[in-house]
Amino acid sequence: MRKNLIVNGGLVVVAAAIGVGAYANIGTGASTSTTRETVVTAKQGVVLSSVSSTGNVEAGSDLSVSFQQTGKVTAIFVKQGDRVTAGQQLAQIDDTQQHAALLSAQASLASAQANLAGVLRGETSVERAQDAAGLASAAQSVASAQSGLTHAQQSASANVTKYQQQIDQAQAQVDSAESSLASAQSAFDRAKSAMSTLQTSYDHNASSSEDPDARANRYKLDQVTCGAHSGTPGYHTADGVDCSQIVNLIAFATGVQTSASSYSQAQTAVSTAQSSLTSAQQLQSAGKLQDQQAIDNAQNQLNAANLQYQSTVAGNAVKQQPAKPENIAQSRASVTSAQQQLASAQQNEDQTVLTAPAAGTVASVSGTVGQYSSSGGGASSSAASSSSSSSSSTSSSSSSGFVQLTNVVNLDVKVGFTETDAPKVHIGQAATITLDALTGQTFTGRILSLDTNQTVVSNVVTYYAKVGFDSTSSSIKPGMTAAVDVVLDKRDDVVTLPTTAVPTSGTSATVTVRGSDGKDTSRSITIGLRGDSAVEITAGLNAGDRVVETSSTASATATGFPGGRGGPAGGGLGGGLGG
Repeated sequence: MRKNLIVNGGLVVVAAAIGVGAYANIGTGASTSTTRETVVTAKQGVVLSSVSSTGNVEAGSDLSVSFQQTGKVTAIFVKQGDRVTAGQQLAQIDDTQQHAALLSAQASLASAQANLAGVLRGETSVERAQDAAGLASAAQSVASAQSGLTHAQQSASANVTKYQQQIDQAQAQVDSAESSLASAQSAFDRAKSAMSTLQTSYDHNASSSEDPDARANRYKLDQVTCGAHSGTPGYHTADGVDCSQIVNLIAFATGVQTSASSYSQAQTAVSTAQSSLTSAQQLQSAGKLQDQQAIDNAQNQLNAANLQYQSTVAGNAVKQQPAKPENIAQSRASVTSAQQQLASAQQNEDQTVLTAPAAGTVASVSGTVGQYSSSGGGASSSAASSSSSSSSSTSSSSSSGFVQLTNVVNLDVKVGFTETDAPKVHIGQAATITLDALTGQTFTGRILSLDTNQTVVSNVVTYYAKVGFDSTSSSIKPGMTAAVDVVLDKRDDVVTLPTTAVPTSGTSATVTVRGSDGKDTSRSITIGLRGDSAVEITAGLNAGDRVVETSSTASATATGFPGGRGGPAGGGLGGGLGG
C-alpha cells in the first residue's frame, strides 16, 4: 500500500509539473518537443573513417620515337592502342649488314683476346684441355644453329600450304558471291523487261530512265485516281496509265524494286568476298616475310656459330706459340682495336631495333613494313625531354616520329581536399576510386603526393593530391571524372552502433540497454573509432544488445488558455492529464 502511495504521489507531482509547464507554454505561445524512442541493435561489423573528393584522371607526357639508322622496315611489333613497357621493341629495320658486322667484330675481339692470353702465358695441360672443351662447345653451337635453321625452313614450308588454303577458301567465297550476283542480275533484267512490256501497252508515256521507286510511287497515286473513276470504262490517268491494268503495273513495279534490292545486296556480297580474298593474300605476303626473317635469323646464328668455331680453332693454335715482346705489343693493340670495333658494331646493330624509351600507349604508327625509314633522332616528349634507350635519343619535339607514344600506363587521379580534410590525408594511404563513365566498377589506389602549398580559387583554399591506381583497366581514359574516398582509419570485426545512437564527442558514454524482458538499464560504454556511419564500441556492449536511441522533435503550440481551447496540442495535454 505504501509503495502505491509513493507512486501515486510521484504521479501527482509529475502531473503538476506538466500542468505548470503547459500553462507556461500555452500562455506564452512557446514551442514543445516530442521525444521519440528508437531501438537499435549493436552489431559485429566494420567501422570506416574516410574523406572524399572528386577530380579527373590524368596521364603522362607524349613521346615521338624514330629510328637512328636508315634501312628497310622489316617488322612492326605494335599497333595503335597497344600498351608497351620501357625497353619494349616497337619496330625493326633490316639488320643484315649490321648483324654481320657485329658477328665479325665479336669474332675479332675473341680472337684478339685469345691471342693476347696465349702470348702472355704459354699453354698448360689444363688450358689445352679447356681449349678442347671450348672447341667441342663451339661445334655444338654450330650443330644447334644448323638445327634451328632446318626448323625455320620446315616451318616456312608448312606455312606456305596454310596460307594457300586460306586464299583458296576466300576465292571460293568470291566465286559463290559472283554467281549469286549473276543470278540477281538476270532476275533484275527479267523484271525490267516484263515491266517495259507491260508499259508499252498500258503506260504509253512511261520513260525507260524512270527510277524504280519513283515509278512504284506514281502507280500507287494513279491507283487512287483510278479508284475515283472506277465507273468510267477505259479511263486513263493524266500520265497515260490504263486504269484496267493499274494492279498489274503496281505488281510489276514492285517486282523491279525487289530485284533491284537483291542485285544491290549481291554486289555488296561480292565486294565483301573480294575484301576477304585481299586480306588472305596480304596475310600470305606478311607471313612469307616473317618466315623469311626467321630463316635469315637462323642463318645468321649459324654463321655466328661457325665463326666462333673457327675463332676457337685459330685461338688454340696461336696460344701454343712461344711469347715474344713484339707479339705481346701487337696482341694488345689488336684487342684494343677489336673492342672499339665491337662497340661500334653493337651500337649500329642495336639501332636497327626501335624500342620504347618509357612505358606508354601507342597513339600512332607512321611507317609500314617494306618502306625505307631514314634516321631522324630517337625520342622527343611533348612535355619534357626524355632519355632514350640505345636505339633512341633526344630530338626536336617538332618531329612526328615513327611511333607516337602517350603515357597512360601510370594513370593517376588529381583531386582537391579542403583545408579541413587535407591534414588528415597522408602519402601511402589507401583509397577507393569510382569513375562516372564506368558505372558499377570500383578501383583501389594510394595517395602518391599531396601539395604543401595551397591553391586559392574564389577564396576557397584547396590542397591537391595525386592518387595512383593499384591496377588499371584499358577502359580508363585520361580526363574521366573520378570520385575518391581516402581511408583514414578502419576497424574490422568490432562491435558497432550507428553514429546517431552515440554522443558526438568523448571516449565514453552512458546508453540505455533494453533487455529481453523489456526493461531498460543504463550501461557505461567505451568508444573507439568514430567512423562515417558507425562507431566502434570497445567495451560495455556485445553484438546483439539493443540500445534505446532517443530523439526530440520540436513543434509550435498555439497561444491561449486553458489547454482544451488551444487546438490539437492543448487537447493532447488535457487528455494526458485526464488519464
